[in-house]
Amino acid sequence: MRAIQQLINLSVLFLFITLTAYPTNHYVDKNVASNGNGQSWATAWKNLSNINWNSIQPGDVIYISGGFDSTIYHESITIGANGSWSNYIYLMPGKYAPNPNGHSGRVILDGDSVRSTIVTIDGRRWVYIKGLETRHGTGRGWNIIGATRHIVIDSVYNYEHSDHHMAIIGNAWGDSWIGDNDSTTLITDVEIKNCVMYGYKNHNNPGDDDLIIIDAAQKLNINNNFLHIQNQQIGVPIGQHKHIDPLQTIEVKNVKIWNNVCIVDSGCYGHTMILGMQSGNGGVDTNIIYNNYLYEGGHLNANGDPSVQQLYLRWYGQGPYPPTFVINNTIVGANGGTYPLYHERPAWVKNNIIVQLGTNGQNPANYGGAGRETWQGGWNTSWYNEADNSNNNLIWRDYSDIEFGGNRFMGSGGSPIGTPNGWSGWTNNYGGVGVNANPGFTGNYRLGKFEISENSPARNAGENLKTFIESKGLPWTDIEGNPRGTTPDLGAYEYVALPVELASFTTTYQQNKILLNWITATETNNLGFEIERRQNNSEWQKISFVEGHGTTLEPQLYSYSDDISSLIFTSLAYRLKQIDLDGSFEYSNIVEVEIMPTKLELAQNYPNPFNPNTTIKFSLPKQTQLRINIYNMLGELIETLAEGTFNAGYHSVTFSGTHLASGTYIYRLESSEFVQTKKFLLLK
Repeated sequence: MRAIQQLINLSVLFLFITLTAYPTNHYVDKNVASNGNGQSWATAWKNLSNINWNSIQPGDVIYISGGFDSTIYHESITIGANGSWSNYIYLMPGKYAPNPNGHSGRVILDGDSVRSTIVTIDGRRWVYIKGLETRHGTGRGWNIIGATRHIVIDSVYNYEHSDHHMAIIGNAWGDSWIGDNDSTTLITDVEIKNCVMYGYKNHNNPGDDDLIIIDAAQKLNINNNFLHIQNQQIGVPIGQHKHIDPLQTIEVKNVKIWNNVCIVDSGCYGHTMILGMQSGNGGVDTNIIYNNYLYEGGHLNANGDPSVQQLYLRWYGQGPYPPTFVINNTIVGANGGTYPLYHERPAWVKNNIIVQLGTNGQNPANYGGAGRETWQGGWNTSWYNEADNSNNNLIWRDYSDIEFGGNRFMGSGGSPIGTPNGWSGWTNNYGGVGVNANPGFTGNYRLGKFEISENSPARNAGENLKTFIESKGLPWTDIEGNPRGTTPDLGAYEYVALPVELASFTTTYQQNKILLNWITATETNNLGFEIERRQNNSEWQKISFVEGHGTTLEPQLYSYSDDISSLIFTSLAYRLKQIDLDGSFEYSNIVEVEIMPTKLELAQNYPNPFNPNTTIKFSLPKQTQLRINIYNMLGELIETLAEGTFNAGYHSVTFSGTHLASGTYIYRLESSEFVQTKKFLLLK
């Protein structure tokens, strides 16, 4: 009996091993000589269209070569395979591959203004796309449609398409109420994170040009993206402008939106966020808008037309209202025509900074425009903007008292109901709680950097919502990941006292060395600086440490010389990791260095003598077609080591003498403008 049981166990084990599928890496490289089977860089698929989707299994990764610097693929891609439960298929640049050398550059999918859609995902499941750069489609840059579900779009750089840059539209689009529809009609479980998107500047396309538009979808997570609208639709008459919004949702449910920066330039008519939301029966599907920085540049058109609702809580009149939470956002509108906060549905509004900036600190009317209400609530609705759920906000206008719109504001405890008359009406008559003062912004709004200063009245003025936020699966931190306390600052940014104020950071090239210089204005508990270098867009590496000056109010000058004579690169980048005595740290800005050769040169191999491998370096001042041949001392060709067109920069190739006998050999670089020969010695 025991023998039979052992036999059964062995059979089950054999069946498990036989049926277990292990993830496989696949490769695409347009620079290979001919199309291969996709199993290695050397045998890569030559084009995206060559991908054999039938061979892609759950867990597999498709790496796309970006070359040394960047590679442009003049084609589109349609995802043709599915993952399985919690087991994605992955599509990403070669820089993430186990062997990224020579493939770590940018991967650019270019529509060339002739192809409509660059990336299509239709009805697919468990797909993870990371790090691609997509541009210049004549239609939707990304088209995610059908009953697609379980999709992650991560770190994508998506820009200058003629229509929606990323459209996520399920089968139920156009329905009056998606309520309790299931995943066969709705796109389900999509996350868009760490992406950068921007539209054309001054494009004359009269159609919709949103960066992200979502309809007929549920379970959405949109976080840590930078979205910038700069399209003024030049030549399109006012009133005929279409949606040019960083983010628009129409009929969606169960949505979390956090840590995003959305910017609409002055003279554009997009809403920074227009959020149409619904809920299933019982109002179970929430909408959380948390830690976002929203800037609207406004305009100076007569009478403030067209009106631009900035954070626009849209409602299409179907089903129960979704519970909506607007928490710790920084919302800034400038010039005329903009409503910073506009309701068509109820919401909690807590811990926000809501600001209207005029034109040069004056009423926009002085420049031909017109301001709008600071906070627009509902008109004659069945719901109310309740003071008890709309507290601890900083609300301010720099040219006059703030204004409320709508007649459904409800005072603390249930009365009065109506329209507050400015800030004093809000606090004295409606029991509103908050701050009405200049927030003391610092930083550049175009970089999403309206942070607060040390003396800002927004500091420590918020309500502790840690338990609520964490119950929704979100971190109790600010937009940059800084922790919040029990008395948080208002808005998206917590004030963080910088222990070291870096005044400047520069680099200079000096004969195979990079000289780094940086100056601090002040230092507090500064242990020192780790110097980090990145070569050809590879990973950051620590190369040295320079001790700091502890605490000082006097400027300090630092320098470091980096010997780069042994490096092979087309570009270098440096950053400083400033470390405090308690171990906390902060990174500096990145300084990039590009050093191009001034002449075509073939270097002596290293090592020499060698056994069996050696490296041959050469430098090119411009793009050059060349070959490198290996000969024996009789002049007989042994091997063509490299052949093709190489970009300007520094290059290297590796020669293996495994199949050769010891002796002296010759390597020769030939181009139309240059021939050079050197000897090397193989010793076994």
